[in-house]
Amino acid sequence: MERLLYSDLLSWRSSSDRKPLIIEGVRQCGKTYLVEEFGKREFSSVAKINFEKNPSMKDLFSADLDPKRILRELGIILNIHISPGETLIFFDEIQACPQAITSLKYFCEEASDYCIIAAGSLLGVMLSRSESFPVGKVDRMRMYPMSFAEFVLANGEEALARFVMDYNGGILPQPIADRLEMYLREYFVVGGMPQVVQSWVSDHDITAVNRRQKSILEDYVDDFAKHANEGISDRRDRVDVTDLTQIWNSIPRHLARGNNKFMFGHVREGARSKDLEKAIQWLSDAGLIYKVHRAENVMVPLKANRDESDFKVYFVDIGLLRSLADYPPNFMRIDDERYRFFKGSFTENYVLCELMNVFGTEQHYWKDGRYEVDFLIQCNGDISPLEVKSERRTSSVSLKAYCEKNHPNRSYLTNMGSFRNGDGTFVPLYAVGSIRVL
Repeated sequence: MERLLYSDLLSWRSSSDRKPLIIEGVRQCGKTYLVEEFGKREFSSVAKINFEKNPSMKDLFSADLDPKRILRELGIILNIHISPGETLIFFDEIQACPQAITSLKYFCEEASDYCIIAAGSLLGVMLSRSESFPVGKVDRMRMYPMSFAEFVLANGEEALARFVMDYNGGILPQPIADRLEMYLREYFVVGGMPQVVQSWVSDHDITAVNRRQKSILEDYVDDFAKHANEGISDRRDRVDVTDLTQIWNSIPRHLARGNNKFMFGHVREGARSKDLEKAIQWLSDAGLIYKVHRAENVMVPLKANRDESDFKVYFVDIGLLRSLADYPPNFMRIDDERYRFFKGSFTENYVLCELMNVFGTEQHYWKDGRYEVDFLIQCNGDISPLEVKSERRTSSVSLKAYCEKNHPNRSYLTNMGSFRNGDGTFVPLYAVGSIRVL
């Protein structure tokens, strides 16, 4: 399956100031597959270490961190000739070997002609604790579950995917709009985890999709127990695994409420911020959840003008979110009061995932009294409000109130309708990923 990050890898390889590359991303989002494909297509050979599957390989980094010695011994172990520029050196699940992360500094300084990629599923957590991270000595990329455009590509619709990714306004021909809406409704069920997408594209078996999603969710919960407190000796710094699980399971309940603001008391009765903040941060560092803070002031940079105590929590993948909530595959089409609030929040979660794929930065929302705008997009020194509607509503009093108060150069409302220009820009939900070119 084609991943759009592949072009970034090509740019990295050809860069004149290339450094060892770290790819971060949640477990099973496709990091290993992408790097292995990159190695097969672009290099003569690949020298790969998986530190979780082969923990004995950590010994390569125990004596010292001399790149020449490490490469020499790695070549002997793998029985390959490691050649500068011709061999891709791949350190997979590198978070399991902190010394290997530190070694990237010396590969940058003393062996910069070698192409090195490191990847890991809990790197965000590990790096947030590391005191020996090679600052300034590595390049970094983040990989997310498959975007909607990548889902369309996986279904063999390259022209359709390229059309919507590059679209910059105007009314879509109805046959194209109908086909994109059909795929989006499928994406709402399947989500973007590659093995789930592959299963759906191959068999269109919803039972198999549900089974694979549940399996991934179970793997994530297993990671809580296995890795939450790795390398932590001070009990005061440890994360309570029960807190992680309770927060994780509470996210659908938060999103099913009319007000999505994260309430600690909805995780556990009587719980306060100080009780759960470490667990929330762990899940965020792991990339499993996204925190969307309220912007106190609509000023660049938004990160410096936000309320740290006021935030919403969203899920890393909408397919997994639906599975965790135990909602039926067709819940978005059902006129059932039980799903009313969740439909809106679910659609917001989809839009947020698309924004993360496009911009790769934390997002924020705006609230002023009873008015609330779902997202504020900061791009090129400008801030644009984005209001999300789950079906075809085209009016928003909150977006109007925001524009009257803040006078943005551009505003967006996204729904299941077609592009239309006016006071703001109406964007179909299936084309949210094209906002960067509108």
